[in-house]
Amino acid sequence: MLHSENLLKKYRLTKKVSFYSITYGAICLMLVLISTGQSHAGSLVTAKYTIRDNTVILKIKTAATGPGNIIVSQHLPRGNKIVDAEPAFSAYHPKRARAKWLLKDLKPGTYKIVIKMKKPADKKKISAAISFMNPETGRLSTIRVKP
Repeated sequence: MLHSENLLKKYRLTKKVSFYSITYGAICLMLVLISTGQSHAGSLVTAKYTIRDNTVILKIKTAATGPGNIIVSQHLPRGNKIVDAEPAFSAYHPKRARAKWLLKDLKPGTYKIVIKMKKPADKKKISAAISFMNPETGRLSTIRVKP
């Protein structure tokens, strides 16, 4: 008698039950791995807003194993315009109320994008999407940030 058949008899399991329990276990493991991968992508790059009157600051942190390049797509309130930005944006579409930055050759650490607006910034209408290539999976990851 095979070892697996002894286990089936010992625990009074049928081959059908053990197949389903193995399949169920494998699916649970896959779900855990998938959810861990998604949350890990968010830990490679994190971001937080500080908004004071006409100034919007997006502080971005990259982890030690984080990406070398990131794209920041900043959504702003319509009707409000950028007066100044540091660093300078890569693209700005006032009618779409969107500015983009391509930050290259990043090292692990903290980076700031400081935007000075014409009028006080409405926190409810500000958001950003930060996209980067996940160095561990090779897939494009995007995190969304709101104040």
